[in-house]
Amino acid sequence: MRTLRSALLILLVLAPPGAEAAEVVFGLEGLTGYNTNVFSQSENGEKDGSFRGGPFVILRDRTGKLNWELDYRPSYEAWYTLSGINSFYHFANADVSWRPSSDWDLYVNERFSYTPTRSTTFQPVQGTVLAQPVPDFTNNQVLQNYATVGFRHAFTPRLFTDVSASSSLLDYKSNLYSDSSSLGGQGFLTYLLTPRDTV
Repeated sequence: MRTLRSALLILLVLAPPGAEAAEVVFGLEGLTGYNTNVFSQSENGEKDGSFRGGPFVILRDRTGKLNWELDYRPSYEAWYTLSGINSFYHFANADVSWRPSSDWDLYVNERFSYTPTRSTTFQPVQGTVLAQPVPDFTNNQVLQNYATVGFRHAFTPRLFTDVSASSSLLDYKSNLYSDSSSLGGQGFLTYLLTPRDTV
């Protein structure tokens, strides 16, 4: 989220005030599906269908040296027969790229999602001679965040590079799984031998 806030700050500083090229897109989207094993059980999986839908809003400007797009898509999933597992989803994207010249391109990307993860555990039935395991369904949320910052530079019309650093976060909002985070980087140097061949 720090990268997203930085991208928004860059956007506010560099974007020309009252830019007429910016556009806003509103919409609704929905989908339905069927799952033969909702809780990923080893046997006797629960089957059910669901409908997920909600609004989305896109704010973008792709016409100048500073190109940016913000995208937010909240949605709600309702299951047809299973109870207690209806969930909210949240997806947000931010892309900002700045091209101060034809040779340079600086960019920041942020991907954010807040989605459910469903699991099952088994507990003995109290008051029975032979305890039978029964499914105890849980419906926990997981936060995923992926951010990238980098630049592209063309040394010549045939030789150019792309260097970036990225971070990822997987944060389970429960004690069932271990959280994880990572940092990484990559670089590419590309040379166009011919219109069809590159090295």
